[in-house]
Amino acid sequence: MKIALVIPKNSSEREKSFYDYKFFSRFLLSKRYFSYLLAVPTLVSLTPPEHEIRVFDENIEDIDYDWNADLAGISVRTMFAKRAYSIAE
Repeated sequence: MKIALVIPKNSSEREKSFYDYKFFSRFLLSKRYFSYLLAVPTLVSLTPPEHEIRVFDENIEDIDYDWNADLAGISVRTMFAKRAYSIAE
């Protein structure tokens, strides 16, 4: 089975940045807050080796829509939901 896992990027400049959470900084005592989504690496590590997995992190590379996956998953934070919806269509 071919599996595609996607991490969407920020779809517009007006949306909050992945790397700058002023709200969280009040609780974490820092000016910047960063955390990585752990769902994708966890799914990759738990998937049996007979399956072919490709991870598309839009912060690093474009999604290859020509790669025909049998199953696709999108790991997203709520603030990037608009981009996730456009990918899913």
